[in-house]
Amino acid sequence: MDVDERDRCIKQYGWSDEGIACLILPTQTDSSEPLFRTWNTANGDHFYTTDIHERDNAINNLRFNIEGQAGFVFKTQVPESVPLYRLVGPNDHFYTVDASERDRAIQNFGYASEGTACFVFKP
Repeated sequence: MDVDERDRCIKQYGWSDEGIACLILPTQTDSSEPLFRTWNTANGDHFYTTDIHERDNAINNLRFNIEGQAGFVFKTQVPESVPLYRLVGPNDHFYTVDASERDRAIQNFGYASEGTACFVFKP
């Protein structure tokens, strides 16, 4: 979500830019809620959740640090929104709005589905 962070990760870690995965709200509306972003210092994994208890567990028990709010999303589907699927692998989390990509990650790369993280908009 941060251009400078994206560019730094490409340069320092050899990541690839795959484009915009989804759109979230920069400010809260009546029906949206915060999407919390955490980071695991041990393996570099970013973990996103709307659940404050899940966020706190990741911080208190799983070596994640709070990075604040990424933006605002929906816990239930609203018009024109799509599910943001959350998957977990041996060392990281993976997020996608594409059900086929989700299924390939499960079948071919050892990810397990953690369900729908929230609802977002396609770019």
